[in-house]
Amino acid sequence: MKEVLVIMTAYKRNYFKEQIEAIKNQEGVIIKKILLWQNENHVNVDFLREYDVQIFKSDDNNKYHGRFTLPLLYDNIEYCIILDDDTICAKEYFKNAIRCIDTYNCIATQNGRTYNHNTKLFDGIGDSGQNYSDIKVDFGGHIWAFKTEWIKYLWMQKQISYETAEDMQFSMMCKFHANIDTYCPKQTDSCNTGNLKLNYSGDEHATYRIFSKHNELRSQIFEELNNRIKNK
Repeated sequence: MKEVLVIMTAYKRNYFKEQIEAIKNQEGVIIKKILLWQNENHVNVDFLREYDVQIFKSDDNNKYHGRFTLPLLYDNIEYCIILDDDTICAKEYFKNAIRCIDTYNCIATQNGRTYNHNTKLFDGIGDSGQNYSDIKVDFGGHIWAFKTEWIKYLWMQKQISYETAEDMQFSMMCKFHANIDTYCPKQTDSCNTGNLKLNYSGDEHATYRIFSKHNELRSQIFEELNNRIKNK
Protein backbone atom coordinates (compact mmCIF):
# COMPACT_ATOMS: atom_id res chain seq x y z
CA MET A 1 0.00 0.00 0.00
CA LYS A 2 1.09 3.57 -0.71
CA GLU A 3 2.27 5.87 2.07
CA VAL A 4 0.51 9.22 2.29
CA LEU A 5 1.21 12.57 3.94
CA VAL A 6 -2.08 14.32 4.76
CA ILE A 7 -2.33 18.09 5.28
CA MET A 8 -5.46 19.61 6.81
CA THR A 9 -6.43 23.29 6.78
CA ALA A 10 -7.80 25.44 9.62
CA TYR A 11 -9.24 28.95 9.47
CA LYS A 12 -12.82 29.61 10.64
CA ARG A 13 -14.63 26.37 9.85
CA ASN A 14 -14.80 23.57 12.37
CA TYR A 15 -15.51 20.21 10.76
CA PHE A 16 -12.36 18.64 12.16
CA LYS A 17 -13.92 15.70 14.00
CA GLU A 18 -15.65 14.50 10.83
CA GLN A 19 -12.60 15.14 8.73
CA ILE A 20 -10.11 13.34 10.97
CA GLU A 21 -12.45 10.35 11.26
CA ALA A 22 -12.68 10.23 7.46
CA ILE A 23 -8.88 10.36 7.19
CA LYS A 24 -8.36 7.65 9.79
CA ASN A 25 -10.92 5.40 8.04
CA GLN A 26 -9.28 5.52 4.61
CA GLU A 27 -8.85 2.09 3.05
CA GLY A 28 -6.04 0.83 0.83
CA VAL A 29 -3.39 3.39 1.88
CA ILE A 30 -1.05 3.94 4.81
CA ILE A 31 -1.52 7.34 6.50
CA LYS A 32 2.11 8.04 7.35
CA LYS A 33 1.67 11.49 8.87
CA ILE A 34 -1.08 14.06 9.38
CA LEU A 35 -0.30 17.77 9.56
CA LEU A 36 -2.57 20.77 10.05
CA TRP A 37 -1.88 24.33 8.94
CA GLN A 38 -3.82 26.95 10.92
CA ASN A 39 -4.20 30.57 9.82
CA GLU A 40 -4.68 32.83 12.85
CA ASN A 41 -6.56 31.43 15.85
CA HIS A 42 -10.29 31.45 15.17
CA VAL A 43 -11.05 27.84 16.16
CA ASN A 44 -9.61 25.41 18.68
CA VAL A 45 -7.60 22.66 16.98
CA ASP A 46 -5.50 21.52 19.95
CA PHE A 47 -7.64 18.41 20.52
CA LEU A 48 -6.34 17.05 17.20
CA ARG A 49 -3.04 16.25 18.89
CA GLU A 50 -4.90 13.34 20.47
CA TYR A 51 -5.15 11.93 16.93
CA ASP A 52 -1.39 12.34 16.33
CA VAL A 53 -1.89 15.44 14.21
CA GLN A 54 1.10 17.79 14.09
CA ILE A 55 -0.12 21.39 14.18
CA PHE A 56 1.54 24.36 12.50
CA LYS A 57 0.10 27.71 13.63
CA SER A 58 0.57 31.07 11.96
CA ASP A 59 -0.36 34.35 13.65
CA ASP A 60 -0.72 35.81 10.16
CA ASN A 61 -3.40 34.78 7.69
CA ASN A 62 -1.35 33.11 4.99
CA LYS A 63 -4.55 32.45 3.08
CA TYR A 64 -4.33 29.40 0.82
CA HIS A 65 -0.58 29.24 0.27
CA GLY A 66 0.85 28.51 3.71
CA ARG A 67 -0.23 24.86 3.75
CA PHE A 68 1.49 24.33 0.40
CA THR A 69 4.87 24.94 2.03
CA LEU A 70 4.59 21.92 4.33
CA PRO A 71 5.21 19.21 1.71
CA LEU A 72 8.66 20.72 1.17
CA LEU A 73 9.56 19.43 4.65
CA TYR A 74 8.27 15.88 4.16
CA ASP A 75 9.26 14.86 0.65
CA ASN A 76 10.46 11.51 2.00
CA ILE A 77 6.78 10.43 1.93
CA GLU A 78 5.85 9.54 -1.64
CA TYR A 79 2.32 10.92 -1.86
CA CYS A 80 0.71 14.03 -0.38
CA ILE A 81 -2.97 14.91 -0.04
CA ILE A 82 -3.97 18.46 0.92
CA LEU A 83 -7.55 18.96 2.12
CA ASP A 84 -9.66 22.09 2.22
CA ASP A 85 -11.44 22.63 5.53
CA ASP A 86 -14.84 21.69 4.09
CA THR A 87 -14.04 18.25 2.65
CA ILE A 88 -15.13 14.94 4.18
CA CYS A 89 -13.69 12.11 2.09
CA ALA A 90 -15.32 8.76 1.45
CA LYS A 91 -13.35 5.76 2.66
CA GLU A 92 -11.79 4.88 -0.72
CA TYR A 93 -11.11 8.38 -2.04
CA PHE A 94 -7.40 8.46 -1.19
CA LYS A 95 -6.90 5.12 -2.93
CA ASN A 96 -8.94 6.39 -5.87
CA ALA A 97 -6.85 9.58 -6.14
CA ILE A 98 -3.56 7.67 -6.02
CA ARG A 99 -4.83 5.32 -8.73
CA CYS A 100 -5.40 8.39 -10.88
CA ILE A 101 -1.92 9.79 -10.10
CA ASP A 102 -0.25 6.51 -11.04
CA THR A 103 -2.32 6.10 -14.22
CA TYR A 104 -1.75 9.56 -15.71
CA ASN A 105 1.28 10.88 -13.81
CA CYS A 106 -0.93 13.76 -12.71
CA ILE A 107 -2.24 15.84 -9.85
CA ALA A 108 -5.63 14.44 -8.81
CA THR A 109 -8.21 16.91 -7.49
CA GLN A 110 -11.69 16.49 -6.04
CA ASN A 111 -13.22 18.81 -8.60
CA GLY A 112 -11.85 20.41 -11.76
CA ARG A 113 -11.93 23.57 -13.79
CA THR A 114 -11.36 24.29 -17.48
CA TYR A 115 -11.11 27.87 -18.69
CA ASN A 116 -13.46 29.15 -21.37
CA HIS A 117 -11.51 31.83 -23.23
CA ASN A 118 -14.68 33.20 -24.84
CA THR A 119 -16.72 33.75 -21.69
CA LYS A 120 -13.72 34.32 -19.37
CA LEU A 121 -15.37 31.85 -17.00
CA PHE A 122 -14.42 28.44 -15.64
CA ASP A 123 -16.41 25.34 -16.53
CA GLY A 124 -16.72 23.02 -13.55
CA ILE A 125 -16.34 19.25 -13.28
CA GLY A 126 -17.09 17.13 -10.23
CA ASP A 127 -18.97 19.79 -8.28
CA SER A 128 -21.89 17.41 -7.78
CA GLY A 129 -19.58 14.92 -6.08
CA GLN A 130 -19.97 12.50 -8.99
CA ASN A 131 -18.35 12.04 -12.37
CA TYR A 132 -18.13 8.79 -14.24
CA SER A 133 -14.69 8.93 -15.80
CA ASP A 134 -11.26 10.41 -15.14
CA ILE A 135 -11.30 13.86 -16.75
CA LYS A 136 -8.32 16.04 -17.63
CA VAL A 137 -8.75 19.65 -16.45
CA ASP A 138 -6.73 22.87 -16.39
CA PHE A 139 -6.61 22.80 -12.59
CA GLY A 140 -8.67 21.58 -9.67
CA GLY A 141 -9.54 22.23 -6.07
CA HIS A 142 -10.80 21.20 -2.63
CA ILE A 143 -8.45 18.20 -2.50
CA TRP A 144 -5.02 17.96 -4.12
CA ALA A 145 -3.34 14.55 -4.33
CA PHE A 146 0.11 14.39 -5.87
CA LYS A 147 3.61 13.01 -5.55
CA THR A 148 5.10 15.02 -2.71
CA GLU A 149 8.26 15.97 -4.59
CA TRP A 150 6.15 17.86 -7.16
CA ILE A 151 5.42 20.67 -4.70
CA LYS A 152 8.76 22.22 -5.63
CA TYR A 153 7.29 23.30 -8.97
CA LEU A 154 4.77 25.59 -7.26
CA TRP A 155 7.61 27.60 -5.71
CA MET A 156 9.96 27.80 -8.69
CA GLN A 157 8.34 31.07 -9.76
CA LYS A 158 6.94 33.93 -7.71
CA GLN A 159 3.22 33.67 -7.01
CA ILE A 160 1.18 36.14 -9.04
CA SER A 161 -1.13 36.71 -6.08
CA TYR A 162 -1.39 35.46 -2.51
CA GLU A 163 -5.09 36.37 -2.40
CA THR A 164 -6.14 33.33 -4.42
CA ALA A 165 -5.11 30.97 -7.25
CA GLU A 166 -2.78 28.60 -5.43
CA ASP A 167 -4.78 25.85 -7.12
CA MET A 168 -4.22 27.00 -10.69
CA GLN A 169 -0.64 28.10 -10.02
CA PHE A 170 0.22 24.62 -8.69
CA SER A 171 -1.32 22.80 -11.65
CA MET A 172 0.03 25.14 -14.26
CA MET A 173 3.55 25.30 -12.86
CA CYS A 174 3.64 21.49 -12.72
CA LYS A 175 2.61 21.54 -16.38
CA PHE A 176 5.15 24.26 -17.20
CA HIS A 177 8.16 22.69 -15.49
CA ALA A 178 7.48 18.95 -15.73
CA ASN A 179 4.58 18.34 -18.16
CA ILE A 180 2.43 17.06 -15.28
CA ASP A 181 -1.32 17.33 -16.00
CA THR A 182 -4.24 17.60 -13.59
CA TYR A 183 -7.17 15.18 -13.55
CA CYS A 184 -10.44 14.98 -11.69
CA PRO A 185 -10.74 11.25 -10.90
CA LYS A 186 -13.97 9.40 -11.41
CA GLN A 187 -16.20 9.54 -8.35
CA THR A 188 -19.21 7.33 -8.74
CA ASP A 189 -20.59 6.54 -5.30
CA SER A 190 -20.39 7.11 -1.56
CA CYS A 191 -17.28 4.92 -1.31
CA ASN A 192 -14.92 6.81 -3.62
CA THR A 193 -16.16 10.39 -3.75
CA GLY A 194 -13.92 13.17 -2.49
CA ASN A 195 -16.54 15.07 -0.53
CA LEU A 196 -19.54 13.56 1.22
CA LYS A 197 -20.68 16.94 2.60
CA LEU A 198 -20.82 19.27 -0.41
CA ASN A 199 -23.09 21.68 1.47
CA TYR A 200 -20.20 22.64 3.77
CA SER A 201 -18.53 24.61 0.97
CA GLY A 202 -21.43 27.03 0.61
CA ASP A 203 -21.37 28.49 4.11
CA GLU A 204 -20.59 32.07 5.14
CA HIS A 205 -16.84 31.40 4.99
CA ALA A 206 -16.83 30.50 1.28
CA THR A 207 -14.33 32.63 -0.62
CA TYR A 208 -16.77 33.65 -3.33
CA ARG A 209 -19.04 35.14 -0.66
CA ILE A 210 -16.41 37.30 1.06
CA PHE A 211 -14.19 38.35 -1.85
CA SER A 212 -16.24 40.38 -4.35
CA LYS A 213 -13.68 40.35 -7.19
CA HIS A 214 -12.72 36.71 -6.71
CA ASN A 215 -13.68 35.45 -10.17
CA GLU A 216 -12.30 38.48 -11.98
CA LEU A 217 -8.90 38.14 -10.31
CA ARG A 218 -8.77 34.41 -10.94
CA SER A 219 -9.46 34.90 -14.64
CA GLN A 220 -6.65 37.45 -14.89
CA ILE A 221 -4.21 35.13 -13.11
CA PHE A 222 -5.17 32.17 -15.28
CA GLU A 223 -4.55 34.10 -18.48
CA GLU A 224 -1.14 35.25 -17.27
CA LEU A 225 -0.15 31.70 -16.30
CA ASN A 226 -1.49 30.34 -19.57
CA ASN A 227 0.62 32.85 -21.50
CA ARG A 228 3.72 31.63 -19.64
CA ILE A 229 3.03 28.08 -20.76
CA LYS A 230 2.29 29.06 -24.36
CA ASN A 231 5.45 31.17 -24.59
CA LYS A 232 7.70 28.58 -22.95
